[in-house]
Amino acid sequence: MAWPLDTEALNAGEVQLGFGLGVSAPAILEVVHEDWDWFFIDGQHGQLSYDALLHAVRTADSVRTPSLVRVRDHSIGSIGPVLDMDCTGIIVPMVNTAEQARQVADRSKFPPQGSRSLANHRIFEVPGEGKRTITDDGLLIVQIETEEAVANVEAIAQTPGVDGIFLGPADLCMSLGLSYNTPLTEPILAEPLIRITEAARAAGIIASCWGSTDPQTTAMLADLGYSLITVTSDRLLLGAASAALVQDLHNALG
Repeated sequence: MAWPLDTEALNAGEVQLGFGLGVSAPAILEVVHEDWDWFFIDGQHGQLSYDALLHAVRTADSVRTPSLVRVRDHSIGSIGPVLDMDCTGIIVPMVNTAEQARQVADRSKFPPQGSRSLANHRIFEVPGEGKRTITDDGLLIVQIETEEAVANVEAIAQTPGVDGIFLGPADLCMSLGLSYNTPLTEPILAEPLIRITEAARAAGIIASCWGSTDPQTTAMLADLGYSLITVTSDRLLLGAASAALVQDLHNALG
């Protein structure tokens, strides 16, 4: 059974840092699991097949770490099979309106709350702290990453079935006419960042985001109320570590 988020710590205001998996090598999660509170498994922009996603979720379970999987789109064919893997929850990209949030919530929840199809897959077969019941649908987190989504964020956050909202800063920046890598500390982003967390707080749901390896930025996001923050990913961390190591070696060699 999926390893749950520490909701008690989240409710107490504790920030939980996430590591992103985007390459088809779920064994990476075994290497880093002691360092991170949860895993962001990228089924949208990542290079993971269905089998690799399932392997990643199983690996997260084996190391007792929550797994949130970003699905490809809003469709039944994207949402249902990933939830059947028994991940901790899903992140649905590009949710711009309350109606879109309602639709993905409907596709994520079993009847009578929604229209999700039932299958005797991993969610019922894998033992855990207790057998899964039909009411344990997994968390639904919707991604806010456009100017339109920010304008509708209060209604999106209040949508029944939505358990959290996730800020996607790169796409939001481009939607606002900015460079995709505009620092989150830029004053122009202050209003949308605050509005998202205020909407989550008012709805009593999780505020999460893709953050930064910069400690000051992470501290700022935490102060604003983001409690689940993805800090880095396999490719980003490997690239940065490789560049730093080579530079140190060249410096030593003269």
